[in-house]
Amino acid sequence: MAPDVFKHRRYDKKVDVFSFATILYEMLEGDPPLANLEPYEAAKYVSEGNRPTFRSKGYTPELRELTEQCWAHDMNQRPPFLDILKRLEKIKENLPNDHHWNIFNT
Repeated sequence: MAPDVFKHRRYDKKVDVFSFATILYEMLEGDPPLANLEPYEAAKYVSEGNRPTFRSKGYTPELRELTEQCWAHDMNQRPPFLDILKRLEKIKENLPNDHHWNIFNT
């Protein structure tokens, strides 16, 4: 749950950006973020400014940076989806042809 919803019961499109970062994190790490916490505890932990720890090394630094920006505590610091899409396209273009993420290859 985005900190904005947990603390202020506020919804904005930037809440969806936060959720996207959570999904991206799970894709990169192979595990749901904060799976060791109960849902309320995880929401409280995130609302206090904490984020899951990155452990995996099998992805590009640009994807980690994008994930971190998408779950910024200040919702105004989160990029809009159009920018996210552009950045994902650029990341895709820069992947080597033999990269193990062949899901990006057409």
